[in-house]
Amino acid sequence: MDMSTIFFVVIILIYFFSWISKIKKTKIGEKGKKTLSFLNIISFCITIILIIMWAFQRHLTNLTIELIPFWVFIISSISIFGLTEINRLEKVLYGIIFWGHLFLTTILIIPYIGLGISLIVYSNFLPDRILYNDEKIIITEESRLVMSPKSSPKIYVKCGLFAHKYDTDLSPIYSLDSVSIKEIIGRKLEIRILNSRDSTIEKTVIKNNCL
Repeated sequence: MDMSTIFFVVIILIYFFSWISKIKKTKIGEKGKKTLSFLNIISFCITIILIIMWAFQRHLTNLTIELIPFWVFIISSISIFGLTEINRLEKVLYGIIFWGHLFLTTILIIPYIGLGISLIVYSNFLPDRILYNDEKIIITEESRLVMSPKSSPKIYVKCGLFAHKYDTDLSPIYSLDSVSIKEIIGRKLEIRILNSRDSTIEKTVIKNNCL
């Protein structure tokens, strides 16, 4: 079970308990609300910081972990709306997230169209397929929109806890056989990728700011 499936199942469970809570008119206590509110604010701030980093092609080395704050924000927002006593302002703010996410989850039952709309909203917060990962680089294939062509791989050069993302013009990878990395003069890396599907070798040169 991948990370996106886990988050999806958790959110469905929260919706279920929210409706049960509304029917029975039972809410969690003030202490529980304070805990959820703390998680909500912290995860929101971290998500904003990460989005700003992404704008400059900077990421955490662990690409899956950096998606967690956004989903914690979504889950805590839904929980606050459905499981706690809230004032009018909170009802508006968290209601937008609650009903908006419920709509995006519900339309998934519509073939192609539902998935396409949801991916437009959430594509940046779903884990990419990792094709290769070692101590120096990560090669990924980004989440695709429905009916869109297979994209060129993205390369992340690791630098401690962080990584620099590079877009490439490499051919789409269907079956990666091997990757070789060569450091060359001028703080650069030459990356060669053997695509075993048609036995072709793709290569690209990227600047390495960590050398």
